[in-house]
Amino acid sequence: MNRKAQRRRTRPPHSHGYPPLPGLARLRRKQGDDGAAKQLLLDALATNPLWLHRAKLLPELIDTGIELEHLDDARAYLEELEEVSDLCTTRIGGHRDRGWIRPVALFLVQGVVKT
Repeated sequence: MNRKAQRRRTRPPHSHGYPPLPGLARLRRKQGDDGAAKQLLLDALATNPLWLHRAKLLPELIDTGIELEHLDDARAYLEELEEVSDLCTTRIGGHRDRGWIRPVALFLVQGVVKT
């Protein structure tokens, strides 16, 4: 493969017209800006009605909701992800392999955080 074709394939998502999510939101969370991470994801959800596109953002929203102690929001995103997962025959981001992790995390946080 020539260098020009290789550069075209390895361009960042935003140069193809896609926002670099959920990676950018994950970076914001690691930088300690959970509110900005959540807002990035919510803006992407608002402009992306296709359920498969939404599905790749939902796990990060669940984790951010738990981190911010917005458990009702996290639970709603988990329910949406489970609905999408039921529609698919493929595994969305390993959700079916690790699908028990987020519900258990919500359960554990509820014992610590008053809802």
